[in-house]
Amino acid sequence: MLSTQEDPVSFDHPPSPEELLAQYRKSEESDPASLYYKRHLVRPSLSPVRALLFCILSLCLSATAATVCFLFSGKIQSAVWVGLGCLLGLSLLFAKHILIWFVRCYQRFASQKTRDRCRYEPSCSEYMILAIQKYGALRGLCKGLRRWKSCKPPNGGFDFP
Repeated sequence: MLSTQEDPVSFDHPPSPEELLAQYRKSEESDPASLYYKRHLVRPSLSPVRALLFCILSLCLSATAATVCFLFSGKIQSAVWVGLGCLLGLSLLFAKHILIWFVRCYQRFASQKTRDRCRYEPSCSEYMILAIQKYGALRGLCKGLRRWKSCKPPNGGFDFP
């Protein structure tokens, strides 16, 4: 028994296979798990100046720490270790920003064919950025990589961190 809201099926004109395929594709364009999903890609603009400034600042700070250590201890080996330790500490401090910059580089330079393979909304790269911003560098990276591994049919759909 049909409800009042449903249209009864008409057998006057059976749809052709082309019409059925067109109707199927139209309904599947809004489902991220579908092969016919229409993704709207955003290519972010990258600021190489920001990355260059980060590298210069890190090198200057680690060189300054190494120089101060050398002046007080007089040993080159301890100055090198202090400089490397400062460089490592700065990279851990800015790890979140470094990882997001690498993901944005991927978004900028990866081909559209590669990026269209994603079965999720938001895309795996956007998910990675959101997870890193929400959970921090290490946990966000783990969540993003786990999501990336599962990004193949039949998985897919809407998923936010």
